[in-house]
Amino acid sequence: METTVEKSKNFDVKSLEKTVEDLYDFKNYYFLNHSIEYAVNIYSDVKKKLEDTLVELKSIEEEAVKNDRAYYLYLMGKAYNVEEEYNIKAEDYLSKAVKLNPNLINAWNHLGDSYFKKGEYAEAKNCFLNALNKEKNKVSLRNLSVVLRKEHVKTKDEMINNVDLGLKYAQEALELDPNDGTSWYIMGNAFISSFFTIKQSAKTLMQAMDAYNRAEDDKISKNNPDLFYNKAVALKFQEKYEEALQYFDKAFAFDPQWKAVKLLQENLLKYLSSIQDLINLKGRVKNKKLQNLIKSINVEKHLNPFDKLSEDKNKGDVKLCHVPLSQLKIGLNEDKVILGVVVCSVQNEELVPFTFCIVDKESTCVAVTTYNLANGQGVIIGDVVAVAMPFLKEINFIIKDKQFQFKSVRVSNPVLMSVNGKLLPANKMSSMQMSTFSEADNKI
Repeated sequence: METTVEKSKNFDVKSLEKTVEDLYDFKNYYFLNHSIEYAVNIYSDVKKKLEDTLVELKSIEEEAVKNDRAYYLYLMGKAYNVEEEYNIKAEDYLSKAVKLNPNLINAWNHLGDSYFKKGEYAEAKNCFLNALNKEKNKVSLRNLSVVLRKEHVKTKDEMINNVDLGLKYAQEALELDPNDGTSWYIMGNAFISSFFTIKQSAKTLMQAMDAYNRAEDDKISKNNPDLFYNKAVALKFQEKYEEALQYFDKAFAFDPQWKAVKLLQENLLKYLSSIQDLINLKGRVKNKKLQNLIKSINVEKHLNPFDKLSEDKNKGDVKLCHVPLSQLKIGLNEDKVILGVVVCSVQNEELVPFTFCIVDKESTCVAVTTYNLANGQGVIIGDVVAVAMPFLKEINFIIKDKQFQFKSVRVSNPVLMSVNGKLLPANKMSSMQMSTFSEADNKI
């Protein structure tokens, strides 16, 4: 969607603009006019539409160049830029357009998009800033939000600053047009980036989900496989696994060439299968060893850190109550503390969350998913773990003929966890933990 309607030209500018707009409408509304079975054809169909558009544009090149060469070059560059991959002709036309007329805001935005596809993020950023300096517009703002998260930085502080600034730009874009689905989608990605870069907060994931839900209400964004993919990622880290798997399916259905989506879905299924099997078999620990591990749990010793925590946080008025795993309720158990011995860790292709299983004195086994831990600073078999104010989730669904039915404790803040009677030191916690999956913003 364009940010500015340029002044009318002597030649038939409206006809030229409509020709290029029809090309973008063909792409953006493809699934309003084609069933999902045609998803495999979208790239070739857009390419064919581009070829037809170029024929029409070139048929009036002489007259268009004579009347307004810069604007004609912009329209040619915009047409070439419709493809998902970088096109050198798009960059050439758009570069010439802004040199001839630096006031073409839309040309700056498309040139920035072209550089972004090329992986030249500094050049892309300069283009969006040039456009923004001429007129505050939502396209430049949200594109800056994206490119800042891609920009190479040298320090963690610079990365955090870029993510914060990206959130700010995304919010400003929405303030200009609260009904734009693409801007809501970019806002969701900004929150996801904050989750992995600054703090793995459940609130941040909820904000991302709210933004993605708003994007999904938009007639353009509602069929965007990137949106489905990123929504699946947010659902996954909310531990809403059934919905996450369904959205990975949707992303792949709308873009059957996107093999990485299928791989990520398969990895999630393997992860869940591992949790299920390890809980059922109590970590595959032999009974004699398991009993010895359980005997190592010393309630007085291993809960000692949380006696002090109760006094510090509640001035002695309220004391955390130790309960067996079987007595936890679904959701937040505000005044409770649990204690168990680690019987296994769960293999996960992602760095987040670090997952392990504990068994308590009643031999109940649950998974524990931990966030905001520094890489490589997890627990090992035999460690005795206590978790204050545990948040219990129950997983129960069937997919691909396999049933998943288990309980897990989510630990978003490692301050609420002790290992072997000691609170975790600061060097085991992380305010920054990047995921191994692809960055949320693959496209602008």
